[in-house]
Amino acid sequence: MTKHNQDMNEKDFNESIDARLKKADPVAHVALNDQLVSNATEAKASWASGGKSQTSSFSPTKNRFAFGAVAMAAVALVAAPLIGLGNNSSGALITLSANAPATTNSSGSYRATEGLGAPQDASGASDKMMMVNPFIYEFSAGSELSTDTGKGHVYKAELVGTPESVLAKIAKALGLQGSVTEAEYSTKEYPQFIVGSQDGKSSSAAISWSGTGNWWFNNPLAYPQPDCLKLVKAQDGSEYCESFAEQKPTPELMPSKSEAVAQALKIFKNTGLETKASDVTFTSNEWGAYATAAMQVDGQVTSIEWSVSWGINGEIASVSGHSVKLVDQGEFNTISAKDAVARISDWRYSGSISGALYEKYAPSVGMPAIAYETDVAPESSEPVTGDEVVTNSTPTPQVVKIEITKSVSTLMSIWDSAGGTWIVPGYIMIGEQNWLTPVFSLQDGVVELPKLEFGIETR
Repeated sequence: MTKHNQDMNEKDFNESIDARLKKADPVAHVALNDQLVSNATEAKASWASGGKSQTSSFSPTKNRFAFGAVAMAAVALVAAPLIGLGNNSSGALITLSANAPATTNSSGSYRATEGLGAPQDASGASDKMMMVNPFIYEFSAGSELSTDTGKGHVYKAELVGTPESVLAKIAKALGLQGSVTEAEYSTKEYPQFIVGSQDGKSSSAAISWSGTGNWWFNNPLAYPQPDCLKLVKAQDGSEYCESFAEQKPTPELMPSKSEAVAQALKIFKNTGLETKASDVTFTSNEWGAYATAAMQVDGQVTSIEWSVSWGINGEIASVSGHSVKLVDQGEFNTISAKDAVARISDWRYSGSISGALYEKYAPSVGMPAIAYETDVAPESSEPVTGDEVVTNSTPTPQVVKIEITKSVSTLMSIWDSAGGTWIVPGYIMIGEQNWLTPVFSLQDGVVELPKLEFGIETR
């Protein structure tokens, strides 16, 4: 049995289920808090306009599909610097990054966390506001888990083309005008390029030339601004709209499933993904529609995904994809599913799987909040000053025992210390209390793990 005691400053403790699904893309590894998502979907596109906000006002709370374009852009731009540079010095095939991928929580687990702790601001500036995790998790292997070892292929993702050539292809496929330029936020280590509008008012496409060459297309006109009901003047003399007409859905403008899938297949093919209709996942509601498909290798889906979303007026709102090929590095030994249970407690073994797999295996019922095992007592009567947080009590951590009852063999993405992406064999570990945890299954020695700091073996 293995224990997992999460650290009180863990930044991704409260990552939401929706965010995890949206971030199946291996470059899109960052948690967006509610305010950041709200600001992004209100098209305060300072990322594309040099800090000059361009504001529209459709309601993101009514439409989950509206998050696609701006959120993908924000994710890719923020995520790139998180991966450290380094070289393999141990003889292992892969040297992992010291940063846990943000597509999973610290244990790599997919689970409901509502009520279990305070959310962390995306800026990471409010560590002192984090609540101490009141739970210690213990994982055990159920009798159903296999003890058989095996073998699996490892694939390295290699960039294809140049950022300029890829964006030119994207622009042609999506009818986008303009020349490709290096973005203002580009760095030498993580080059970023853009074509089209840079003020957020009309269509643009951008690419992050690292990892899998993630690119994204954004069309803000897919969510037209509603009529202004009241225009007011600010103190500086400028005018702004204080209230807007209620935004009403237009489901009759949405593409049908067959139309959307056909359109998505054409876009995917023209931008580098060969797939078939049966492999396209489609969802829709009265506010928008969304289609996605994953790159496959050896008959298995990966977390390298393409997607298309349609806005309220039926126009394409966003598209995302990659410019990458997977190169087989050979076959390697893997551990058994039963032995892999011990890896759940160590974030270094976590990986990213496709959104389709999360949808397929994710539990349908949320995990309820668990009450503290004992009453809490005052921590200190001393006054607190400055930016310290006043706490009146310290909870006694409660042990939560999780039995892993099922495993699913699959491929997953991990990231090396130089920012590269690898596709490796692993297991989706499924357990009681709504745990769904991807861990890679390569035998020790194939992957060099980052060193643990401060004596903390798990977080």
